[in-house]
Amino acid sequence: MKVNQRRNHKKNSKRLVTNIIFIFVLLCIYGIGTSFDFGKKAAITDKFIVSHSDTIWNIASGICSEKKGLNIQNIIIEIKEINHLKNSDIYVGQVLDIPVY
Repeated sequence: MKVNQRRNHKKNSKRLVTNIIFIFVLLCIYGIGTSFDFGKKAAITDKFIVSHSDTIWNIASGICSEKKGLNIQNIIIEIKEINHLKNSDIYVGQVLDIPVY
């Protein structure tokens, strides 16, 4: 009887270790997969309150006019990414994080 108990204990121990390793690997994969900023440097931003005539294009254009050599399309993409916008729709009173260069 004791021999069977030892075998079962060894099996259970191996199964537990295997399960722990499996869970650890899954958590690592999940962490890497959900880390969109993995390896990216966090952008420095300022707050911007949207007014009546503002568009993302106008906001990005203002940034480009202040700092020569910037690409307006890249600025628009960055504004949308920073603010988790799915499209270019913004509304009056909305507070946006705008990249600072």
